Amino acid sequence: MEKGEIKDRDGISEGVAEGKNMENDGAAGNVERPGGSSVSLQKGKIPVSLEIFFTKKGSRSLIIRGGAGTGKTTLALEIADSLRERMPVRYVASRMSDRTLYNQFPWLASVIFDERNGGKSRVSIEGRADGGKEGFSREALNRLEGRIEQGLVTDEEDDLSDAVPPQFEEEGGIIVDLGEDLPELEAIYNFVEEAYPNTSLVILDSVEGLAEKYGISKARLVRTIQYDLVEEDNANVVFVMEQDRHTHLDYFGDGVVHLSFTPEDGRSLRKITFEKLRGVPIRESVKLYTLTNGRFFSPQPLEKRVHILTSSQREIPTPEGHISTGFVELDRVLGGGLPVGSLIFLEERSGSIPHMDWMEMSILLSGLRKKMGVMWVPSQMATEQMARKYIPPEVFSSIDGGHLRILEVPTAVPSRFTAPVGGDKLYQELAPSQARYYLTKVREPFLYLIDLHSLHWMYSNTPKGRFINEMGILLSTLRASGYTTVFLYSTRERESMIDPYSIGIPHIHLVLERKASEYVIYGERPFLPYFLIVDTGEEGRRLDVIKLE
Repeated sequence: MEKGEIKDRDGISEGVAEGKNMENDGAAGNVERPGGSSVSLQKGKIPVSLEIFFTKKGSRSLIIRGGAGTGKTTLALEIADSLRERMPVRYVASRMSDRTLYNQFPWLASVIFDERNGGKSRVSIEGRADGGKEGFSREALNRLEGRIEQGLVTDEEDDLSDAVPPQFEEEGGIIVDLGEDLPELEAIYNFVEEAYPNTSLVILDSVEGLAEKYGISKARLVRTIQYDLVEEDNANVVFVMEQDRHTHLDYFGDGVVHLSFTPEDGRSLRKITFEKLRGVPIRESVKLYTLTNGRFFSPQPLEKRVHILTSSQREIPTPEGHISTGFVELDRVLGGGLPVGSLIFLEERSGSIPHMDWMEMSILLSGLRKKMGVMWVPSQMATEQMARKYIPPEVFSSIDGGHLRILEVPTAVPSRFTAPVGGDKLYQELAPSQARYYLTKVREPFLYLIDLHSLHWMYSNTPKGRFINEMGILLSTLRASGYTTVFLYSTRERESMIDPYSIGIPHIHLVLERKASEYVIYGERPFLPYFLIVDTGEEGRRLDVIKLE
């Protein structure tokens, strides 16, 4: 069979792909966004642990389980696309024709079709009559075909007794001519034999579909392929199961992953759980993933300190009257970014989230680049040295205390950027008149970037009720002056938290939260779905978001 050939017979679609003959349809890692832009990804879209699992020495089998609509087929195809340059791949779909497959996954056209023939190849696959490579095993398949010929196999054998290794079965089965009873399996065996002794990859989607077609049990089918192809013939095999629960078939697979979909307050949350991966350490047992344009995407681990890389951040263009959030895609969804003159809440929920620092610094940089004066109460102590470290040199060299003021308690080492505050005169020290006094190099309206916990600590001698009252008055005057106010706060320490809604009602309320081993951002006002924070790997613009769907 020629590379790129496809077959559609009795609802079974099959394809063979080798990377050197295929177009790289985004395999380097681009996820298309509405509007034509894209998030550039540093590595493949399948989890790193799966790449390691399939590229270790030897052959392995993986069982993919999950309910309807969780993305089992999408993950299987993504595995094929990720590995096709390392080994030949055969994908067998038992529930849909090739036309349906390509309609649902348009990117497959350049992966499976043979472009040399104009994408028109539909050559049917025939089984071998006899012969074969020395050392290549078909023992379990031949026994299965013989038992089918005798009428000894049914589709009601899915119990542990069906899992007996073939060498312990009773002798006497009639071996029929190859290619007569299980044509799709014969084609798979021929494909693996052609690659033997090199490694190949076979994907069965789904096991239930093939088992139903031939009237045999799922366990017998899986056992046959596992014994011959995985254990004897150096083939990697992916079994896609139409089940959401644990079964005894899990014991056959070298790896088992489970896909789930959980609606949360009108938002979509998809999780992949690694139940077993023999020979591969599982550092993150549950990860988030998204299905975007027919692609399976699970983020790679973020660098430990990627959130402070704003020192090399390029300017993120935004329309007039908007400030960037630091995430290009989130700016687009918000209609250009954070509107000037509005009140914005940035909430850190369920633990310390380093990406809040990225957003804080990104908003600061966007304001400075737009020649806005900034009054800043940072989430952590920010000296002039710290500002120099996190602000890009071309920005830092063009500003002084007339552009930026860092509000902090008086220190023995004054700075051209600092403005001493604290005590019991909150409104007087933060009022617009004070901003005009300090920010003499820029025009109004100004930007107030305030971490509420830091501010509350600075005015710890002020009773809570008075603090809230003075903050409410301050906010009213800032709004009247057309200033932009951004409150950053965390809800992980509720006993010491100042409820920002007691101060004012925001135009925009964004929440950063840890889900499984990833970080997401979403909107309470306006309502926005979950967006997964990803490392783009792009110098000067490391972080962005992609919608979970």
